[in-house]
Amino acid sequence: MNFIVSMSFAEKIGGLFMLLLVSACTQQPDTLFRSVPADESDIAFENTIIESDSLNMLDYEYAYSGGGIAVADFNNDGLQDLYFVGNAVSNRLYLNEGNMKFRDVTEPANAGSSNAWHTGVSAVDINNDGWTDLYLSVAKNENPEKRKNILLIHQGLNEQGIPAFINRAEAYGLASTSFSTKSAFFDYDNDGDLDMYEMVADKRRKGRQNMEMSDSKRRRANTDRLFRNDGGAARGHPYFTDVSEGAGIRKSGYGLGLNIVDINRDGWQDIYVGNDFVSNDLLWINNGDGTFTDRAGSYFKHTSFSAMGTDIGDINNDGLMDVVALDMAGSNNRQKQTMFSPNNYQNYFNNIFKDFDPQYTRNTLQLNQGEARGEQRPVFSEIALLSGMAETDWSWGVVMADLNNDRFEDLVITNGIPRNKIDKDFVRFRNQMSSIAPKSMLLDSIPHDKSRNVSFQNNGDLTFANTSEAWGLGERGYSTGLVWADLDNDGDLDIVMSNINDRPFIYENTLDSRDENHHWLKVEFSGPEQNRTGIGAVVSVFDESGLRTKVNQPFRSYLSTVENGVHIGLGPAPKVDSVVVYWPVEDKKQTWKEVRANQTLRADYADAREMHSPRNKRPSSPLFEEVTAKTGITYRHEEQNYMDFKVQRMLPYKLSQYGPALAVGDINGDGLDDLFIGGALTHRGAILMQQEDGRFEEQAFHPENMEKNGAIQEDAGVLLFDADGDGDKDLYVVSGSVENRPESSAYQDRFYENRGNGQFLLRKEALPSFNLSGSAVKAADYDRDGDLDLFIGGRSLPRFYPMPVSSVILRNDSRDGKIVFTDVSSAVAPSLNELGRVTDALWSDFNGDGWQDLVIAGEWMPVTFLVNNEGTFENITERTGIAGEVGWWNSLVGGDFDQDGDTDYVAGNMGLNTIYKASVEEPVRIYGNDFDGNGAYDAILTLYNADTLGNRKEYPAHKFEDFHWQLPRRTQQISSIEHYATSTIKDLFSPSELEEALRYEATELRTGYIENKGGGTFEWRPLPVEAQFAPVFGMLAEDLTGDGKLDLLMSGNHFGGEAQVGSYDAFNGLLLQGGGNGRFEPVPVSKSGVFIPADGKSLVKLRTAADEYLVAASQNQGPLLLFKHKTERKLFRAGPDDAYAILEFKDGSREKREFYYGSSFQSASGRFIRIAEDVTSLTVVTYDNRKRTIAY
Repeated sequence: MNFIVSMSFAEKIGGLFMLLLVSACTQQPDTLFRSVPADESDIAFENTIIESDSLNMLDYEYAYSGGGIAVADFNNDGLQDLYFVGNAVSNRLYLNEGNMKFRDVTEPANAGSSNAWHTGVSAVDINNDGWTDLYLSVAKNENPEKRKNILLIHQGLNEQGIPAFINRAEAYGLASTSFSTKSAFFDYDNDGDLDMYEMVADKRRKGRQNMEMSDSKRRRANTDRLFRNDGGAARGHPYFTDVSEGAGIRKSGYGLGLNIVDINRDGWQDIYVGNDFVSNDLLWINNGDGTFTDRAGSYFKHTSFSAMGTDIGDINNDGLMDVVALDMAGSNNRQKQTMFSPNNYQNYFNNIFKDFDPQYTRNTLQLNQGEARGEQRPVFSEIALLSGMAETDWSWGVVMADLNNDRFEDLVITNGIPRNKIDKDFVRFRNQMSSIAPKSMLLDSIPHDKSRNVSFQNNGDLTFANTSEAWGLGERGYSTGLVWADLDNDGDLDIVMSNINDRPFIYENTLDSRDENHHWLKVEFSGPEQNRTGIGAVVSVFDESGLRTKVNQPFRSYLSTVENGVHIGLGPAPKVDSVVVYWPVEDKKQTWKEVRANQTLRADYADAREMHSPRNKRPSSPLFEEVTAKTGITYRHEEQNYMDFKVQRMLPYKLSQYGPALAVGDINGDGLDDLFIGGALTHRGAILMQQEDGRFEEQAFHPENMEKNGAIQEDAGVLLFDADGDGDKDLYVVSGSVENRPESSAYQDRFYENRGNGQFLLRKEALPSFNLSGSAVKAADYDRDGDLDLFIGGRSLPRFYPMPVSSVILRNDSRDGKIVFTDVSSAVAPSLNELGRVTDALWSDFNGDGWQDLVIAGEWMPVTFLVNNEGTFENITERTGIAGEVGWWNSLVGGDFDQDGDTDYVAGNMGLNTIYKASVEEPVRIYGNDFDGNGAYDAILTLYNADTLGNRKEYPAHKFEDFHWQLPRRTQQISSIEHYATSTIKDLFSPSELEEALRYEATELRTGYIENKGGGTFEWRPLPVEAQFAPVFGMLAEDLTGDGKLDLLMSGNHFGGEAQVGSYDAFNGLLLQGGGNGRFEPVPVSKSGVFIPADGKSLVKLRTAADEYLVAASQNQGPLLLFKHKTERKLFRAGPDDAYAILEFKDGSREKREFYYGSSFQSASGRFIRIAEDVTSLTVVTYDNRKRTIAY
């Protein structure tokens, strides 16, 4: 019994309409690409797959994985020809006859296929005779004899000028039977000839995969292979030997994406493999000795779960190679909700993927940020959600190419699947009916997904704009294989897509007839004797706009081979300063100067010369050096893994994963800065005591009268300060987190008196009783009575998020050696009552009247300003001009960033690398109530997504499974996943229910700069995109680059993200160089020297005995890191009652610097500042307005 997948009636009508529309249009198309109809191109190939009892997705997972395309000039006439791979039909070869017309020469060329299931194709001149050969991958068949790979050796042209081929796979040693999907040719051992890597995807067995990712002594069928080219003088042609075992290629997977690139720029070609299903992606780093080591887990913090097609290129023109991998994430709300994802809470709780690297079901874009000093490797930030290309439905192929010649690499992605086997409603039906339903019924129940293909224009700022419709590439199809090529030799790149059960899509790029200001260059290659086409050569173009770097590596996209050579868009530039071709073999290069645009250069290895200096030389000495080990620090934060989502399933992230807090102060009175590190539930805090030689000695925190049982409290904010004026540093610890019940005494804050020798004594009587899960403690003399008062930020009400909580002002009423703090909040700051979910605060005189005001950050709040009216506080946020910037603010830091004499601020936020996108028009919202009356408080997050027609509506952010877990009674009214996927929040809840619920919304998630405009008004603007990679927590404002202007040092990430998003992990620490005007520029990690890759939280500065500048960075469940600034500068240390200083510079400019007792997230730095070389004087002002001037 055979049955072919049928289109819906709507699709047939839509297709007929499009056909009529195309036929009616004879004028210049409005889109960048013109679809070339089959009757014009004469390409009749169709990869037809007819379902049967033996050929279907239920029995063979890869039934609809499609076939590749190869581009090459097979008859050497200067035009690029096309070769299409068929799975169940014959492959076809089409010669390009010009003007987008092609001729099928498959039969006379002997280029068709035997009775085999072909997948990928590689076009390569394997024997270096000047003719392009074809290597075909074969899979599926259980009989090894029927799945031998095929090597079609070009025999030259016959009398009719048609290429002739003959299969010589056996003779070349390449008749592999390894369920091959794609192969790539490259010179892995730098001996001048081309070796071969074969990617494999064995038929997946039913049931849960029993993957073995560690090196295995027993080779599995789904393990890739490496073949070494051993030459062939005796044979007259190359011969390849399987060296996989000796080379260390032993990890199994289901490979669908393959790229070759020297990712770490050490002169040796590396291998990236995108693996389907749960199997880890592989990054085989070439050790230079014939062996490889998989470093994917150390290079990338996470990857795509079911990686499909991959491509590697430079998306931001910094000369570093970035990585794109595709997955299956819905582009509209219906697709998002109905497509099954393994990233669910059950797997989260069961730690089911514990043996695998983190993987998330979405496309990934790994941005290469260069080498971090000491790492000996590049570091990456995965930014697909920020860039806008993370969710493109069931995606297969991807290519990076400059399609509009504007200097930046764009993206094209192919989509669609005839049978969407991961549709959740089908999965539920199959689980219920598979034991009784016939296979035909199950197959008929699988929906088909004819998706739009996607193109993205690179905006040049790490983001992409969806141009599928504008460029004319958004046709629906079951599209798989994908290539670019200049088919008409006009300098722009055309696109070809292979389809299942349809003819290919051929798109002519019309840029050359539209825009004369978008120029281009091409580079073709004459390589060394055993690599005639120059595979692996690197091209760099330099001009006034910067650098563009391309690698001549045609084996890319999905199962395909693009045009051999390099194409570079130049934008409006009519010429470039220079073009340099680097040849990996023997480290040679070839250079052209003052090159005019719109031409093809021929790079000849014979003309190359040896390089006198390495191409990839390291940058000059960075600003900071990591000195953690040198200073004897071995501290690593630990805490129990509490699952917040078992209490409230639909939280945006965990509220229990924020430590450790850091506080700097001289604990033992020896004049050196020591460090207190906050503890976690069941883990006490620690002290790092600085020694005279600059080393640190770790001591457990054991106050004299502390209970001997394990800690029942989790430390949030911490502060070392002199509470009683006796000259030593006392300690305040905020109790926070959500592990305990709301009424628990575990949320009582703690005050520890310093006995004068670094020994602490718990003073319960010093504090009023308030069981508040807090976040921050900050000190200042707000009432100008000569002692330090405290602000305590209230963070959350455990189990009742997002209910607001109160914050507290504690007035210091200590007298005669007795330490007492009094809660005066209701009297002096009534607006703190149920203010919200506070994360950070600053005491700062923002209006310059000499009284310490309060600036407060929190979730679902604007940055909040309380003006100090001589001892009482008024909330003036609504009058500041930025009350509408409601965010998930994490942290605050102050500084006179524009050098105008007042304090500006930077507020750390969630960032843009998230599924949550907020604006005034489309806010992110949260609704809180016990909606189903079961006694559990429900928090429901919503965001705006597109429906199937593209209309933007407010939907629940979480998956149906999470909604059902949180609201089981409510889901009884929902008939299917499809029903939930098409229901807005207003469909799921009545108007009265939404009206009665607690509701908050966020309109701004970017980290930003708040300029003080005077008079209690401010202006907000976002920081550079690099500051939006992840949530920002720890921050320092200091002149770190030595130019007399304040810079920003930041740490961040949040590894407690909810399951569908996963860890927010794209931050590696960031230095932003200030321009003295409120503008900032990112400094690469290779130049800053600050590398904080894990779950960064607190960030503090401290001094050594020699006045060296140190920065300590805490990481949740990770090591504490210590960095030393390499440039010596004078340091000014503030006195205990100093509030701020005015710095005078040689050029007459002035800058205000406040001295904080606590600044940025759970951070309390040393109270000192660096003095730039051009500072002439420093005027210091105390809390009670006394002044003194220091000359420099």
